[in-house]
Amino acid sequence: MKKNEVVLRQMYRARIRGKVTIVDLTSEHEGGGWNGVDIATRKPVRIRRAERLLCPCKGNGQAIPQGEYGVCKLCGCTDAKACAAGCSWVDAEHTLCSACAEKMSQVPA
Repeated sequence: MKKNEVVLRQMYRARIRGKVTIVDLTSEHEGGGWNGVDIATRKPVRIRRAERLLCPCKGNGQAIPQGEYGVCKLCGCTDAKACAAGCSWVDAEHTLCSACAEKMSQVPA
């Protein structure tokens, strides 16, 4: 990926220490690059170069087709196929559904 394509609070497939993992980017790093969380280990990571980010993805690791709008970054639900219990969008970009936002709020910090 290129630096200008990187979006915070988005999940990406990333190459870290020779392995491909899913990372949620949380903030920009003061020394350049980004801070994030490895979804599998829940450990903090630093991404120094955009080239380490392979592609945006959903929480389950499936790549998000370029330009697709209205896909939850965690569970993959869409406008056409909502969560089984029902959900709605909690952000303007339509990348986080209410069901996943509720689950995230229940996870201890």
